[in-house]
Amino acid sequence: MSQSDQHESPQNELSTPESTGGSPEPGPNPTSVSPAGPTAASNADPGCCQPVTGVFRFLYNHNPFYVISAALFVYGLKRLFRSGDARILFEPGGVDYIEPWGLLLSLAGVTLLMAMTAILIVRIGKVWEDARSIVLIVMLMLLAISVSVDELATNREASDKNPWQAVLFMLGGATFAVALCELLVRGMLVRLSLWWRLPLYLLLIQFFVYPAFLLPGITNLRIEQVRCVTAAYPLIAGLISLILVRAIRMGSQSVRDNGTPWSWPWFPWSPFPIMGLAVLFRSWSLTISFDAPYLGKFFWDTAFGVYFLVPFVLSILVLFLEIGIAEKKRRLVTTTMWLTPLLLVLAHPGIAPWGKLPAYSDMVQLVSASAGSPVYLTQLGIIAFYLWAWLRRVRFAETAVCATLLGLTILNPQGFTDSHSQLFASTINKWPIAIVAAIQLVRGMQLKSSFRIVGTAIAASFAASELTNNWASSGFSPIAAWHVTLIGIIVAGQIFKDTFAQFLRWIAPGLLSILTFVSIAVLAASHMAGWRTGSYMIVMTILAAVLGRILSNRSWYRIAILHCSLMLIAGTGWSIMQFFEMRLPDGTKPVIMAGLCFLTGVLISSFKSGLGNWLRRYSLTNRTIVSDSVSDVH
Repeated sequence: MSQSDQHESPQNELSTPESTGGSPEPGPNPTSVSPAGPTAASNADPGCCQPVTGVFRFLYNHNPFYVISAALFVYGLKRLFRSGDARILFEPGGVDYIEPWGLLLSLAGVTLLMAMTAILIVRIGKVWEDARSIVLIVMLMLLAISVSVDELATNREASDKNPWQAVLFMLGGATFAVALCELLVRGMLVRLSLWWRLPLYLLLIQFFVYPAFLLPGITNLRIEQVRCVTAAYPLIAGLISLILVRAIRMGSQSVRDNGTPWSWPWFPWSPFPIMGLAVLFRSWSLTISFDAPYLGKFFWDTAFGVYFLVPFVLSILVLFLEIGIAEKKRRLVTTTMWLTPLLLVLAHPGIAPWGKLPAYSDMVQLVSASAGSPVYLTQLGIIAFYLWAWLRRVRFAETAVCATLLGLTILNPQGFTDSHSQLFASTINKWPIAIVAAIQLVRGMQLKSSFRIVGTAIAASFAASELTNNWASSGFSPIAAWHVTLIGIIVAGQIFKDTFAQFLRWIAPGLLSILTFVSIAVLAASHMAGWRTGSYMIVMTILAAVLGRILSNRSWYRIAILHCSLMLIAGTGWSIMQFFEMRLPDGTKPVIMAGLCFLTGVLISSFKSGLGNWLRRYSLTNRTIVSDSVSDVH
């Protein structure tokens, strides 16, 4: 091996496609082989040269110095413009401890410098990897600027003299942020649809402008209202994020020719995780800036709760669901569906370490009293999510909707507010069951499923018992529920033709008879008047006969005959009891009984003599005459 080859090998070892700007992804070329050959590689010291080379290659490819530079800039400028001791941050009312004007202008200058650097290294050197890092740093710098605007707005002296000056500065900061992002897109020659840029710009505007609604000199809000407006920040951010649904549905093919070396999902999703984390931090920083300073209490005693973030996290889950549907990633859709109920853990007020502080407890009680506990409201949000998934025809979404609705039947709207609150309702809430019944009724008719119709009848029976709750003392409430279920069984058995419907047609007459006698027993136990019980028995017997006539089913006739026989036996027994309880002259009762026995004997003898056969022949003769007359008419 020549001496010149040995001098060239280190340079070739460090030469990668990234150094020429040709490939966007970092890392060494796996196909490159050192010209020095295996002998030189074996002579190298593996404990010294290789780690040094690996660290150098990592620093060269990933270039973390922009991140380090930005962090040092922010830290140094914060220290430079600090007007007092840092411990004032932890004292009551001590938010305005930094001189804001110099800090804001300095951060804006550094951010503009970063943005121009990203444009230049793309236009001149095509170093996209470093440019992407700088763009993400610019997003974080804009967040730092918006937080510094809070420090300006909460400066009491400036806010009391001219509160609109802070508003104008917020508008100026929002304009600067949007203009800077648009400068990056156009300067780097990136082709990005407005549906992707619009939610990004709206979130940046929210960073800067939202605190204007919390300024006491502008809105004159009470402390409770300030807390409610602060709590709504993640909700509004979540609604803005849902604009991305339109962009996601355009598909990954819509961003193929984007002017960068990246494809889906690296482009255009890279800035959005940073923005999501920024929204979470901004939700907390608003309470630090606009809640604690004006109460003169311990700095960390704010109304911020982790449950504030539930609406924004729920919107992120919607985006994941839409990505899975648009890109046909079934595993992502399934995972999102299973992870959504975990929001109930995030919504529990007890997971916050500062949950025992007064401001936090007061806010939880305020939310629970005005709208419902965070857990209850999160359950409603989960139902809305599964409804959206159902509309998007996600598998098992309908089952998830019904399951979450049934969860509301036992959940107390004010539950989980503190350790002493009642977690579950003392009585079952009936309205979710009614909604589930309506859903199953519609779906049962669409799918022609008798099983769903019966389920609808069972669910609707609870609603019927709630409607008749005023009659619960007479035992009519459970009877009404049973009858609604029976109606559903009869209807489902006649409308549909599946196997379950055949089974329903077979058991329906027997269920009507059983229901009749059970209801009579319940009514009798509640000391209802005898004429009402008898009237109910007659109505159910007539119903069985009518159903037998309409449905041409002999089983219903048998039930009607059974009821008539039982009513006859019961009526005879009741008449005998009344007869023996009557006060008549002595000897009258035996004479009456003798007369009845005589009439019974005559009737039996008449049948033996052929009266029954004569009646049968007479019936057949009349039927033949009627049929002949009908045929003559035709």
